[in-house]
Amino acid sequence: MVFEPAHIPRLFASRQFDSVISGIHACLESGTDDYAVHPNWAVWLAVCHYFKSEFSEAIDCYNNALRLDPNIVQAHISLAHIHSCCPDAKFHDSTAAIRHARRACEISKWANWLALQSLATSYMREGDFASALGIAQKSMELTTVSQRRRVDALLECISKKRPFVAFVDEDFDKLFDTWSPNESGG
Repeated sequence: MVFEPAHIPRLFASRQFDSVISGIHACLESGTDDYAVHPNWAVWLAVCHYFKSEFSEAIDCYNNALRLDPNIVQAHISLAHIHSCCPDAKFHDSTAAIRHARRACEISKWANWLALQSLATSYMREGDFASALGIAQKSMELTTVSQRRRVDALLECISKKRPFVAFVDEDFDKLFDTWSPNESGG
């Protein structure tokens, strides 16, 4: 099968991360005008690396996306997530997490519940549970009913005064709460 950018969501949904990574790299290296560098491609690469537990590569790809477009909310949210919740503690950096989460909130005009959730987890990593609580409560106000359990999990961690730690497989499953693999990979 010839790789086409439209295949990305389907390949991703079936956890064919290596196929997505190699396909995007092949398109980028082809040098044709058909495959202009697009920030979303860097985001897809980052997401694939994250789900392969290649966190350093994920960080590099998200940063590449932000070099192409510094206002990609998802890249800021994901960097905040890695720096605040990564299963591998060596990637924890509360200062970077707060910076990226705050930027995602600013870009989204403080109306994106997931950006607010990321800011709450970033404050949790910092040990500022009072700020985390206020932000998590605001996130809860904006979230959909189907997503409330995610914010509830944060509120439980806040009540226990412990940072939230992500699990890669659970993160993958959470994607499909709000995302369909039929969405554009563009």
